[in-house]
Amino acid sequence: MHFDPSLPIPLACDASPHGIGAVLSHKFPDGLERPIAFASRRLTSAKRNYVRIDREALSLVWGVKKFSHYLFGQKFTLLTDHQLLVSIFNPRKGIPVMTAQRLQRWSFFVEGHMYDIEHKGTKQHGNADGLLHLPLPTSEITTQMDSAEVFHTTIVEQLPVTNSLIERETRNDPILSKVYDLTVKGWPARGNTLFPAFSARKEQLSVCWGTLMCGSRVVTKNYSGCQKIRNTPPQAPLHPWEWSSSPCNECTSTLLDHSWTLILLIAVNAHYKWPEVIKMKTTTSEKTITVLRTMFARNGIPEQICTDNGRQFVSEEFQSFVKNNGIKHFASAPYHPSTTGSAEGFVQTFKKAIKAMDSENRPLQHKIDNFLLAYHNAVHATTNQTPAMMFLNRNLRSRMDLLKPDVWRDVESRLEC
Repeated sequence: MHFDPSLPIPLACDASPHGIGAVLSHKFPDGLERPIAFASRRLTSAKRNYVRIDREALSLVWGVKKFSHYLFGQKFTLLTDHQLLVSIFNPRKGIPVMTAQRLQRWSFFVEGHMYDIEHKGTKQHGNADGLLHLPLPTSEITTQMDSAEVFHTTIVEQLPVTNSLIERETRNDPILSKVYDLTVKGWPARGNTLFPAFSARKEQLSVCWGTLMCGSRVVTKNYSGCQKIRNTPPQAPLHPWEWSSSPCNECTSTLLDHSWTLILLIAVNAHYKWPEVIKMKTTTSEKTITVLRTMFARNGIPEQICTDNGRQFVSEEFQSFVKNNGIKHFASAPYHPSTTGSAEGFVQTFKKAIKAMDSENRPLQHKIDNFLLAYHNAVHATTNQTPAMMFLNRNLRSRMDLLKPDVWRDVESRLEC
């Protein structure tokens, strides 16, 4: 049929050890797909040595290039039967850092187009698969070496061993040889329980010149003896959380799971060291924004806010909220909660205080209120002032004030006498 830009455009691509194929189609509202154009080509001798994931990725890139005059400026959908490529080529996700250099370069090229990518089972992927059995001979004459292979050769030449030695030892090793075969032939969709460490990095593994690679690094044997006697690497120096010099400059917040049915939102003003603890039953973006909006109505809108990487904080709705209020949003480093600064430090103090009150038969909100009153009147180690004095320019009245001398009452009694 003829090309119609108003209809959805699926591009199905597939690869085999000998060739690659692509089918450009239109998808009608009733779900029926009608082809627009077909293309296939035979792989060169060098590309036949690619592992399966590289061949499948090559079919995607080649299909986009082949039909670029149809696809450029149009929204289309890539269809592949390789599940890992959905993650690597996903336009809504970042490229994994340890992905093979060749796949990273191809992913950067495809991201220059407007597309979605979907996984399609092999049995439903027959239109592209049928072109692989009789691929057309290629007329391309490749005289330039692949940049990934040049990089691999440069790295190996700097090692005190040769590439042939690494290849021989890899094939002789009982574990690496099996991982090598799985990388070439393709990993199972759910990984491999016998090699969990390699299965977790299966999208980063590749084979170049008979050598097993993890990104740009060569995979070799694990010498446990050397691992046991090596020195512990030095720890990186800790960088303390900088004190905010402006009252409305910064606010840090995080969520604390107190029980299966209750979550606490904790926010700390980085200048005043003034904490807020709010009970929440649901932690959706909408509810979190509502609580923060109420908090900002009392204390003012901060210039910056630092949070963890919870879904409610990285959602599009929350990003729109902070942008509309002129707030710079910073997220903590993944798996390093200490980078949220004051909020995470306060969480440790808060958890210890609540745990110390376990023996008291009081509601949780009562315990939280007692703790906050005591914390607001306690001298902070950073400012050498109480949060109440920093925030309200006065200390909060508590029952401890009853034990202190009352100057006003003493003067009144003297005047009466």
